[in-house]
Amino acid sequence: MRFVFRNEGAVVHDAVIGDEAAQEEHEEEMRVAEETTTSDTEGAMGGMDHGATSEEGDGEAAITVEPGEEGELTYTFDAVGERLIGCHEPGHYVAGMRVVVDVAQPDDRQGDGFGREHPDAGRTDRSRRVREIPLGGC
Repeated sequence: MRFVFRNEGAVVHDAVIGDEAAQEEHEEEMRVAEETTTSDTEGAMGGMDHGATSEEGDGEAAITVEPGEEGELTYTFDAVGERLIGCHEPGHYVAGMRVVVDVAQPDDRQGDGFGREHPDAGRTDRSRRVREIPLGGC
């Protein structure tokens, strides 16, 4: 699935895709990076730059999006269940800046739960789906 992240805010945001354990691990990495920042020019991430990474499978994928910019991640979910997309800039994740993604079996996507056909029902090329997620509010 291709995710498009649009940063409509005034500060940097990142987007990390992974399960709860991956989110907790990344949050800790960001906390340590913030504590060990030795220069204002490195910013809160201590020089850590996600770039635009993408992974196959249920590993972690991450991107950093500057204010007013847009970035993309392509990610293949290979297991059903909940995954999270979280922003781990200082204070953002703990303040609730996250989205829950419920990964379902393709056969489960026949309807949207409201008696309407799901927009992706019958699609065989699921790699072309795009979800846009606005970032901002900070």
